[in-house]
Amino acid sequence: MGCEICGRNSCMRSFHSLDAQERHDNPEIEVEELNSEIDKLETINAELLEACERFVESSHCKNGCKPDDMTCDTMFAKQAISKAKGELI
Repeated sequence: MGCEICGRNSCMRSFHSLDAQERHDNPEIEVEELNSEIDKLETINAELLEACERFVESSHCKNGCKPDDMTCDTMFAKQAISKAKGELI
């Protein structure tokens, strides 16, 4: 008979971490965690989209910088990318 968690014949429940056992016993916990991750990713996606759109749309900085000075947009994009990489919370 296979493991109730992974189905492998050479495995048994006790070989899995307590966290894996808990997720198996209470799948609603995993669904809640996944929904939370989806929400975070949707927020990050929106921020990255906005950063990219600012680069595309702005020939002049909205803060009165010179046309070739992209410092403001660059910093905004770097922050969004860092957040997407998990470097900023």
